[in-house]
Amino acid sequence: MTGALVPLLLLLGSCSSFDPAVLDKLKKLPQLPTLESLLNKPPVTTSFADAHAEVAFLDNTIPENARAFPMTSMPRDPQGRYLLGPGLYELEAQSYCIKAGTYAPSEGDGYLYAPLKGPREKVVRAILRRSAEKPEIEQHDVQVLLWAVIARAKLRDMNPQLQQTATALLDARELFELNGGALGLIPPEMIDKYMARLSPQLQKVFRAEQQLRQHLARANATYQQYEQLAVLAGLAPAADIIRPTPRGRWSWHPDGYFIRYFPQGYQRTKMQVYVPPSMTIERDDEGRIAAVADGRTFRVETSYEGSTITEVRLTAFGKTIKRKPTAVRASARVSSRVSSMETQLSAMTLASDAPFPASNARRIVEAAVWSLVVQQALAAYVKENFPCSVEFVSRLWNLPASALADLLDGLRNEEVTFDASGNVAVPANTSSQRLASGGEPVREPGERWFESLPDCPCRWSDIKFNQPRPDKKGRPGRWMATNGCGLQTYHPDAVKEARWTPTDEGPGQQCTYDKHNKLITGGLAAGTPDFYPPNNQLPAHWLEDVVPFSNRNLFVLFDVPPISCDIYMKLYPPNEGNGCAENIVGPLPSSTMTCYGQTLLAR
Repeated sequence: MTGALVPLLLLLGSCSSFDPAVLDKLKKLPQLPTLESLLNKPPVTTSFADAHAEVAFLDNTIPENARAFPMTSMPRDPQGRYLLGPGLYELEAQSYCIKAGTYAPSEGDGYLYAPLKGPREKVVRAILRRSAEKPEIEQHDVQVLLWAVIARAKLRDMNPQLQQTATALLDARELFELNGGALGLIPPEMIDKYMARLSPQLQKVFRAEQQLRQHLARANATYQQYEQLAVLAGLAPAADIIRPTPRGRWSWHPDGYFIRYFPQGYQRTKMQVYVPPSMTIERDDEGRIAAVADGRTFRVETSYEGSTITEVRLTAFGKTIKRKPTAVRASARVSSRVSSMETQLSAMTLASDAPFPASNARRIVEAAVWSLVVQQALAAYVKENFPCSVEFVSRLWNLPASALADLLDGLRNEEVTFDASGNVAVPANTSSQRLASGGEPVREPGERWFESLPDCPCRWSDIKFNQPRPDKKGRPGRWMATNGCGLQTYHPDAVKEARWTPTDEGPGQQCTYDKHNKLITGGLAAGTPDFYPPNNQLPAHWLEDVVPFSNRNLFVLFDVPPISCDIYMKLYPPNEGNGCAENIVGPLPSSTMTCYGQTLLAR
C-alpha cells in the first residue's frame, strides 16, 4: 500500500496541467493515520484532567454511612438505565480496570467522574454494556478482554477462550477494531523501529503491553498471571497525586446528578448517586432571596430589614403561618455550617479546568444561609406538627445542592437516568488504577437490616411503654406511643401507633393497631420499619423512610411512579408479630401506584 501511494503523489506533483479544483478536493480527503499517531495515542485516554466538578461541601452534608435507597429496586428504561427521582441511591457493582501497569485503588484514594474517551471508547463501552446484559460471562473473562483492548492485542492472536468472549460481546465492526484496525496492518518490524526512538519511560509502557499480549495468546495463562502484569502490588506513590482528593469526594455528572465512588479493590465499586429536588428560587429587586417553592407542596417567603431576615411565612397544607427568626441562634448555626462553603465552591474546577464563577459560589452560600435561618425559625412548628410539616423541611435542607445543580445544568428535570456501565472513575493519583464501573450489581448475602428489630406485640395492651426493651441482638431501646397527624396520612384506617426506638442510632420498628387494639399485619394500614427512627433522626427518617413511600414528590398522583408500593413493602416489610393472627387492613400494595397515592384514594 505504501509503495503504491508514492508514485501517485509524485505524478500529481509533476503534472502542470492537472485541474486545480480536483486537487483541492483531494486535499480535503481524510488523511491516512501516521505510525506515530497510531502508537502515541492509547486506546483509552480518559484522565483526571477530564474529571467533572468536585463538590467538596457535599462530603459532610451526606456522609458515607447515610441511608441510601438501593438502586436495584428502581425501574429501568429500555436501554437498561436506572430511572431515579430526587433522593440518595446506592449501587455496589462489578468494576473493571481500564489502565494496565498501575496500582489498585487503596484506602484514601479519591476518585471523580470523567467521561470515557479514546480511540477504543466505543469498543470498551460495548464490552461493559453487553457484559451487564449477559451475566453468564464471568467478570474475570470480561476484565481480561478489557486488558486485551488496552494492550492493543489483535483478536487473531488471542487464545480461543478470549476470542470466544470477544465474539459474545462485540459485533463484526468492533471485532475488526479489536483485531488491530489500522494498527493491525502495520508490520511488527516497523513498530519495533519506532519503539527504539521512544524515551525509556514510554518504552517501558510498550514492553509491558507486549508482555501482556504474549500472555493473552497463551491458552493456559491464568487470571493471576494477567493480574500480576496489569495490577502492581503495593500502594501508589503519594508523590504522584495530582491534587489532594479524599475518598468519597462528590463530583457533578452532566446527566443531572451528583456521584461518588468507593472502590473496593479494582473489581468492586460502591457508587452513590444524589439527585437533589428541583426548587424555584425567587429574588426581590435587590437580589435577595424572597421566596422558595417546590411547585407542589410548600412555599416559603421572607421579609428583610437590610440584609437581615425579619419574618418567615410558610404556606403548606392549605394554611399559612408566620414566624420571626432568632438572629443570635441563627448566626451561630449558620457560622458552623457554611464557614468554608464559599471557599470550597470557589476552588471547584469544572470540566476543561474552567473555574467556578465566584458570583455563583456566593449565590450557593446565600441559599445555604437562607435555608438554615428559615429552618431555625420554623423549628418549633415542625416539632409540634411532625410529620405533616417535614416535606418542606427536607427540601429546604437540599436547597444548596439544588441551587448548585440548577447552575451547573441549566434546565433540570427531577427524574434522571443513571447508566452504570457508562461511568468512569478517575483517580487523583496518576499511579492508581482507573475504574470503569459497570456490570451486574453485587448482591451480598446475610441478614437484612430489619430482621433483628423487636416483633410488634399482638395487642396494644401488651406494649410496655417507656421501659427498656432490647432488640434481638441486645441493642437497647424502648417502645413509645407516637400517634400523630401522620398516622392517617400514611396508614389509613389505623387507629394507634407505637414505635420501638433505639437508645443510640440505628433502625427502629413501627407497629399500627386497629380500632379493636389488634396489630395490623398487612395492607396499607400496617406499620413499616424505619431505617432511621423519627424520634432521634428526623431529617434522615424523612429522606430515607418516608420519601420513598411518597414517591419523592407528594401529591403527584398521575406521574409514572419510579417506586411502586409493592416494591416499597418488600424493602420495608410490615412486622407480623410473633404468633399474631393475620389482620389485613386497607388495600393491598399495588405495582401501579405509590403507597402514598393509594392512601389518598383509600381515604
